[in-house]
Amino acid sequence: MAFRIMPRFLPLGSLLTTALVAGPLSTPASAQGLSTGYCTAATNSTGAGAAMDASGSQDVAQNNLTLSAAPMPTDQMGIFFYGPNQAMVPFGKGYRCVAPVAWASSGSTHRLPRAAAPWPTQLI
Repeated sequence: MAFRIMPRFLPLGSLLTTALVAGPLSTPASAQGLSTGYCTAATNSTGAGAAMDASGSQDVAQNNLTLSAAPMPTDQMGIFFYGPNQAMVPFGKGYRCVAPVAWASSGSTHRLPRAAAPWPTQLI
């Protein structure tokens, strides 16, 4: 069982986040105003749905944004994922809450700019 976490950068620099663990996860709670949840909660093997949270600065140049998720199943792989829109599409044992997923190429590596967040029209 793998978890998938989807952060989304918005034009104003705020971060919209959601996550999945064998089903959609609960809405994140960020006292710092860095995130807004938009995925329906579901339980995982810990007995509860995990929630994603963000801490640090919204300024990408500060390079101190930390993403976290809890409670999570032990010894399971996970990734943070972003996209320009919200969705509720079946994916694995849960849902993909970010859309569209578009790959400009495969098998190549690109550096993410540290001075600015990537936008939906940029190649990553």
